[in-house]
Amino acid sequence: MSRSGLWSQLGFAAESTVGTSATPTRFLEFVNESVQLTIERVESKAVHSSQRTMRSDRWVAGKRSVSGSVAVEVADRGFGQLLAYAFGGGTWAISTPSGGTNTRDITITQTLNYGRSMTMQIGRPDTAGTVNPFTYTGCKITEASLSCAVDDLLQLSVNFAAHDEATGTSLASVSYPATQSLLSWVGGTFSLAGSALDVKDFSFQVNHGLNTDRYLQRTGGTLIKEPIEAAMAEVSGSFTVEFESLTQYNRYVSGTPATLAGTWQGATIEGSLLYQLSVGIPVARFDGATPNVGGPDILEMQVPFKALAAGTLSPYTVTYRTTDTTP
Repeated sequence: MSRSGLWSQLGFAAESTVGTSATPTRFLEFVNESVQLTIERVESKAVHSSQRTMRSDRWVAGKRSVSGSVAVEVADRGFGQLLAYAFGGGTWAISTPSGGTNTRDITITQTLNYGRSMTMQIGRPDTAGTVNPFTYTGCKITEASLSCAVDDLLQLSVNFAAHDEATGTSLASVSYPATQSLLSWVGGTFSLAGSALDVKDFSFQVNHGLNTDRYLQRTGGTLIKEPIEAAMAEVSGSFTVEFESLTQYNRYVSGTPATLAGTWQGATIEGSLLYQLSVGIPVARFDGATPNVGGPDILEMQVPFKALAAGTLSPYTVTYRTTDTTP
C-alpha cells in the first residue's frame, strides 16, 4: 500500500495554452519538493462596538499563489524537456553531432518564455494508502540551478511559480525511461580561459527576472496572470579551487573576464560520443576572492562569477547530449 513518500511521483507536460491543464507524459525521479499553495486572507480593520475579536464573517479569501522548488538528480536520458524550460524558456534546438547516428544534442540558450508553460503533477501519498494528485497549471520556472561537488551527483533544482493548485485531476500513470544512468562528479571536467580547471565544486544558476505578482481586479483575479520578464536576468554561479597561484586572484582584482565551461560525462553512446551535459559561458566576470588561512590545511578559494552578455551571443549555452529523439 502507498502509505509514504516511497510511492510519490513527479510528472510534467508542456501546455498548449498557459494555465490550461495537460496530462503529464514525462516522469522523473526526484529528491524532494516544496511546492505550496498560499491563500491570503483579507481581513476587516473596522471597529464593531464592544467586539474585541474579529467576527467570523469579516474576512474574504484573497490571492492564491503557488511557488516552491523541486530537486532532481540529472540522468543521461529523459531530462531534455525540463532543462529546456529551466534554462531556455521552453525552446531548444536538436541536432545530430558529427560522427553520430543515434546521438542527439539538445541545445538550450537564453530565450524569452512568454506564452510557454508546463503542467506539473506531484503524487503525494497519505497514510490511508492513497496517492493524492496535486496538479499545478501554468507552471513557469523562475529560477534554476545546476550543481555538483566531489562525491556528489549532478543536481538540478528548479523554482516554480504556478497559476493554481488542484486535487481533482486524476493521477497520471507513471512511466520512467527504460534505461537511465546518473551523471556525477566522476565525469566532471572544467575549463577557464581555454585551460583545464580543477574544482572541488561548481554551481550555475539563472534567475529569469519574472514578475510573479500580476494580480488585477478582473474575472478570476485571485489567480496570477502569466508571469513575464520584468527585470534583468541574473546568470551567476561559483566554484571552489585550491589556491595554486595568484592567477585567479588577479582575474578578480583586474576585472578580467574569461570563458568558462563545465561538462559532466556519462557512458559511451557510440564511437567517441558520450552522454553528457555541458554549460558554456562566453564571458564570465569573477567577483572574488582573497584566499584565507583557516589552519594547517591547503588554502582554497571560492570564486563567485557572473555571466555577461556579449553582443548577440547568449550569455550561456546548455547542451544535453543524449539518445532522446525529442526533449
